[in-house]
Amino acid sequence: MQNPDRLDLLRGFSGAEKLTYPEEVREFVRDHGSRAFHSFIGCPPVIFSRIGQVLQAGKGFLAGTLSLTDFQQILRSAENFFRGWDPEQATYPTEDPEWGQLAEAFRHACLLRILRFPDAFAVSCNDPTIQTSVSAILDVCAKMPRDSVFYKRLLFPVFLAGADTSSPHQMHYAGWCVNEIKHSTKFQHPAMTDMLTRVWEQRQNSGSGMMNVPWMEFTCSEQLESQHAYLFF
Repeated sequence: MQNPDRLDLLRGFSGAEKLTYPEEVREFVRDHGSRAFHSFIGCPPVIFSRIGQVLQAGKGFLAGTLSLTDFQQILRSAENFFRGWDPEQATYPTEDPEWGQLAEAFRHACLLRILRFPDAFAVSCNDPTIQTSVSAILDVCAKMPRDSVFYKRLLFPVFLAGADTSSPHQMHYAGWCVNEIKHSTKFQHPAMTDMLTRVWEQRQNSGSGMMNVPWMEFTCSEQLESQHAYLFF
């Protein structure tokens, strides 16, 4: 059950309306399959469960069943949770220090997604709140040895970091990290690579980069003739 729900959550990241499984399923994974899930993904189950609540609320907001006021309250609560969550206090599958680094990367990946609600266009990628999390994820990539077996688990956080920056050196480093993961896994992740390229190109064409270009617009948007249900990881 862990793997399908993980894929469901990835769909929810690209568009909250795509979320399929109810909260009870994520709670089951958190409470009964946490060790296997954590070992496979690298994301602490409590983080998985909490961001799932945010995406579920986002789905309700987009469907009109949750008011903006209530949604903003949920977002503030979740943001406070993730900013206050201490990876050093968590329990990990083994004593390897990379678990804590992965947890830090996923924590900031979730913050980046929260900050894109309720309007993904509203906050510039140059905003300090965005840049703090982008830098934190890329710092984790820099600290973790690239030949570590844990390194490939950074793919999702580093994708989110790369998609939320207009800084040339951050874009270059995020792309380099993705390429390292491609090399180690022998899988090219073509859809994800294409999405990063399109986001970066459109952001550069928009001028100063102050207007945000949400990567979600390339997977789930009113402007698309068909909504993409595929998974790019």
